[in-house]
Amino acid sequence: MSEIPSQVTVYDCIEEKYKEEWSGEKCGWNSNRWEQFEREYRICLAEYSDMYQRESIYNAIVEEKAELRELYYEIHETPVEEQVSLYEDEEELQQIRASVENYQKSMNMDGAALKAFNIIAPVVGIDQETITSDMEVAMQTSAQTKNDEEIAKLEANAKEKAEDAGVPEYLVRGAPLRCLYGSHTRYLDLKETHGVYLDDKPLIHSLDCKVDENIFSFGICKCPTATLTETTSLMKGAEVDTSGNYLDAPDDQIITGFLCKPRITGLWKNTNADVQIARNAAAGAVNPSAFANYSAVTNTSYVLCKEGGYIYPLSSGQLEYTSYFAQFLDYPFEDIYSDAFFKWCDIKNVCPYYPGTANYTTWYEDQIEKAKNNKESKQLYEDYLKGSYRIGLDRMSDDEAKKVKEMQEQYLASGLLKKKEANQIQEKYSGLRVDYGYNNQKNVAGATPNETEFYEYFLAEAEACDQQHSELFDEFMIYATEEDTQGIQDVSMKMNEVRAKKAEAYERYSYEIGLYKDVLNEDKEALARKVTEAFGK
Repeated sequence: MSEIPSQVTVYDCIEEKYKEEWSGEKCGWNSNRWEQFEREYRICLAEYSDMYQRESIYNAIVEEKAELRELYYEIHETPVEEQVSLYEDEEELQQIRASVENYQKSMNMDGAALKAFNIIAPVVGIDQETITSDMEVAMQTSAQTKNDEEIAKLEANAKEKAEDAGVPEYLVRGAPLRCLYGSHTRYLDLKETHGVYLDDKPLIHSLDCKVDENIFSFGICKCPTATLTETTSLMKGAEVDTSGNYLDAPDDQIITGFLCKPRITGLWKNTNADVQIARNAAAGAVNPSAFANYSAVTNTSYVLCKEGGYIYPLSSGQLEYTSYFAQFLDYPFEDIYSDAFFKWCDIKNVCPYYPGTANYTTWYEDQIEKAKNNKESKQLYEDYLKGSYRIGLDRMSDDEAKKVKEMQEQYLASGLLKKKEANQIQEKYSGLRVDYGYNNQKNVAGATPNETEFYEYFLAEAEACDQQHSELFDEFMIYATEEDTQGIQDVSMKMNEVRAKKAEAYERYSYEIGLYKDVLNEDKEALARKVTEAFGK
């Protein structure tokens, strides 16, 4: 692991380019130019330093950390005589103050250097285009070194995590990935397996980091050093599961920015070299050295992007993953699933289990029974159903999915809901998951099988393919009459493409309608038959 790089400030960049040129008396100046720049820089730095209230930032951080320490003592039942208030921990307080001071100092220095340069440069005859260019280069260089420092720290943490992990979890196809600067979660893909599996999930090796094959765009890129120019707008929080279904899109918020286009540098890093996976091994091979072998990727591995990103797995992918965020994941300490963890859940009134497990249902049943009033009961039912349908009933065992439906019926019969509210609950939770909607890679219909638009989309697809095929057939007959062999071959190829397109659309339809086969009403079942007939022509 390389050493953590030191930061280069905007001042450093200006000094390197202009100090020697601006030093000494030139062109009738009473003092050298560099001294004037430094004078302006000190004035600007003083102005910026007075402008920002570092003490308020420091106090806010101390207050937050003090509360966290007190919480730690409470849930771990630390004896009073062993407790040390953060306000009395001088070493920790000094570290917090130094961190705040260093961050603010860096911001102030960069701002002051830019302002001073913008004051002096025009006076000494530098044209505006050069001034703008120099400022952009200085800011870019400063941001780059800060980013390099951040990435180096993350790399060091990843190495430490790997060393402490003991037995690592191997990454498999479908593992959720995040980029440090990306707005959305994406999933690790693998077009062809390497023949090595955990249960039925293929393992990933260090070569599996190709863009648009293994790793995809992370939405909007916020890296300060990126060179991206294409902008786009995406729905905020619209995470998808491994089938491409939206799981949540809070408030339909739209975010706009530079479209992430990963440029991966090198292979997966921090891999497990003790476990080698062959890229092109033949079945029954007994001599591994005869093939190209690559080390296994684990949950402590990462890969870097030339745009400045740091891409890492959120989990190994061995368990089914959704972007459902369990509240207990806010637990601020390391000893998850310890006695202290469960005590924290009690204090925060947070369910310590994932939806789709027996304990999840049992926890909510107990809480509903102990609820103090109708408002609290309603909120518990709502939280239970929301969590369950975010995970998806199709991901649960039949028994657990049945329990969810029973809880839903119990809620509807509880007397807690007005008629309109009950109808809304029935409509919202009529399928297998909520926000089962549009994703340009998977669910192209943009609707659930509980919506008429779903069937209208696929009916239009079938009709369009039939129309194209009919037009191409007319062309085919003309070429046949004229005995134009080349024309016949060309149009036959196009007809095959249309048939393949129709078959692919029907495959998409069949998959999605299959998930809903037991929950459609009579009207939707009639529409489903109509679509099937349309594709059967």
